[in-house]
Amino acid sequence: MVSHNCKLTRIAPTPSGFLHIGNALSFVITACVARLRGADVLLRIDDLDHDRVRAEYVIDIFETLAHLRIECAKGPVDRNDLSRNWTQQMRVNRYDSAIEQLAKAGVLYSCPCSRKEFDGMPPNSLEHACRSRTEIQADQPLRIRLPEEAVIRFQDTLMGEVQIDLNEAMPDLIIRRRDGLPSYQIASLVDDQYFGVDLIVRGQDLLPSTAAQLFLAEMLGLDQFSRSEFYHHKLIAGKDGSKLSKSAGASSLKALRDKGVDTKAVFHKLSALIGMEPRSHDLQSFCTYFDVELLKQP
Repeated sequence: MVSHNCKLTRIAPTPSGFLHIGNALSFVITACVARLRGADVLLRIDDLDHDRVRAEYVIDIFETLAHLRIECAKGPVDRNDLSRNWTQQMRVNRYDSAIEQLAKAGVLYSCPCSRKEFDGMPPNSLEHACRSRTEIQADQPLRIRLPEEAVIRFQDTLMGEVQIDLNEAMPDLIIRRRDGLPSYQIASLVDDQYFGVDLIVRGQDLLPSTAAQLFLAEMLGLDQFSRSEFYHHKLIAGKDGSKLSKSAGASSLKALRDKGVDTKAVFHKLSALIGMEPRSHDLQSFCTYFDVELLKQP
């Protein structure tokens, strides 16, 4: 049954490469869950890391959405609109304010250590000397000092009750990166709160991210995210069992479009990937045949 309380979900690609079939499936699943829940869709392009953003990747996002016939109720309509009105660069002060709030709470510490320097030892180990630091270094990455007990529990529509131990899944996660940019966890959380997103659709590989963001939301008093409805769907693999995200390059959506592959063929492949019967040929038919049971882990 469609909810009469309009919710908001988001499609949030990062323009650091050409999109692939896995991205298309994620977009379409999100659009169908939005219809099921009577939600609007926000297009949020995660372009914070400008060194990795290229114009052709941004254009590819809009061309992919047009090819899939996905219309977003909110967000940029083209590359110029993104840079003028929607870029994450316009919200850097909000991310920095959240980081400052955590710093004032005394839970952040500077840590210049590389992954190799940990040598199998997690960042939250008692042997990790950086954890005892109290002075913040502006030129060093910042980690959050997780409490000894950091088990996050939340309800997921597809999975039921979920329990994640952050000390195991994401020990002392990074809050500010080595290059000075806020981490994905902070930027995504602050953006979701800012736009009023309350319906999160993502793969099960992002369960640790959800747990981290719920933890940070409580620390920052951002209750919108904590009240969100979550759909963590099973991971869809290709025929060889590999993650769909590895099927870019020659199999990128742009390459398929350049070869003349039409929307019908793409939707036929997407429906086959999740075992949908009958096969769909466009967004309307995909949503008509769509059943959330197809997204659950067998």
